[in-house]
Amino acid sequence: MNRLFVAHKPPFVGSNRYLSQLKRRYGFKKAGFSGTLDPFASGTLIVATGAFTKLLPYLDKTPKCYRATLWLGARSKSDDLENILSIETVPAFSPQEIEAAVNALQCTQRYRPSLYSAKRINGKRAYDLAREGKSAELKEIVSEIYESRLLCYN
Repeated sequence: MNRLFVAHKPPFVGSNRYLSQLKRRYGFKKAGFSGTLDPFASGTLIVATGAFTKLLPYLDKTPKCYRATLWLGARSKSDDLENILSIETVPAFSPQEIEAAVNALQCTQRYRPSLYSAKRINGKRAYDLAREGKSAELKEIVSEIYESRLLCYN
């Protein structure tokens, strides 16, 4: 069965595990996906089955769209909602301050991904190394943010 489709990966499931679930459920013998989502993230994966798996390297996957929820005052080693270490009350921000921060995101940004990201370091996922207590440094990447919008502030 040759298929190319978009699947919604739920949070707290790794991309590979989710693909395995799809393969078992629908009887795909050969399947792959383009791009990896962090285990805690939910989002879309481009999935190919059968001979269509050979098309994955040729797909243009840009631009991407992300939706994020920020929890101000929460701290974790991984900078996400896994293993929250502490929560501090922060003063409320004015709508103008929030809007300015959201607008400031629209630019070209250079940064080093978190060690808890899904990036690979010598064939291993960075988040696996981090959970094993090993340290490593990821290469700096460049991202262009074309548009940012505030959906809700509470």
